[in-house]
Amino acid sequence: MKKLYLLFLFVSPAVITFSQDILFKTTGEEIQVRIVEIGANEIKYKKYDYPEGPVYIIAKNQVFMIKYENGNKDVFGNPPTSPGQQAVQKPKPSPVPVTPKPPAVEPPKSKFYTNRQHLYFALAAGYGNSYGGYGLRVQGRFGGTVGFGIHAGTGYLPLFMGDIFESAGGDQGLFMMSGGLKFFVYKGIYINTQFGRFGKKWVYDYYYNYYDFYYDEAEEILYGPSFMTGVDWIFGKHFGFNAAVGISIAVEDGYYRGDVFSAVDLGFVVKF
Repeated sequence: MKKLYLLFLFVSPAVITFSQDILFKTTGEEIQVRIVEIGANEIKYKKYDYPEGPVYIIAKNQVFMIKYENGNKDVFGNPPTSPGQQAVQKPKPSPVPVTPKPPAVEPPKSKFYTNRQHLYFALAAGYGNSYGGYGLRVQGRFGGTVGFGIHAGTGYLPLFMGDIFESAGGDQGLFMMSGGLKFFVYKGIYINTQFGRFGKKWVYDYYYNYYDFYYDEAEEILYGPSFMTGVDWIFGKHFGFNAAVGISIAVEDGYYRGDVFSAVDLGFVVKF
């Protein structure tokens, strides 16, 4: 009888152990329970050692698995980090404050910085020194707000004169040419220096002696350097206006050599 009593003491805990449900949480914690109900989003249970006690409710997403007393299992989620042990949750790193980057600041560009607005080729029609009278002028502009230009023009200058200039065109008028350089001090405002024929002037020639009196008149072609200041005003994308004033100096051997004359340019510009 004593031997049977001792055997009962050893066997009964094992029977008790396997006659309970075990709830495994996703944290790794195990709870001995009696499952009451498994719902869509929650599980109701009582504590195994207090079956007359209250009903406890746990969210289904907090349960990894239930192992029933008959050995069956229901698995609901991912296994814990360390099965059979409570998972140690790593503390979330505190957010690192992000300092907003200041807006990118482009280095200041040189006034000679080239872009399409200030780099162009232009054709102009008008009257003046750089047009060779009534004519056409071609021009290239380079640089940025401050830049350089090169130009050349050819045109027709009517003459009404005697036959001393027949070799230059006579009464048929004269085709003239000029060319020069521009320095753009700001956008379209420029200083221009050029060389070419720039006009005509009447020459009166007379003399007399005791017996006779001679009189003649003709036009003298003037050529030499011109110094002007003006503007190429481009309105819109392709069209503009040209105006300039300055002086011209005659250098040809003749009656007006060394004289200073007014210079002017007026024209319509097409920019390409």
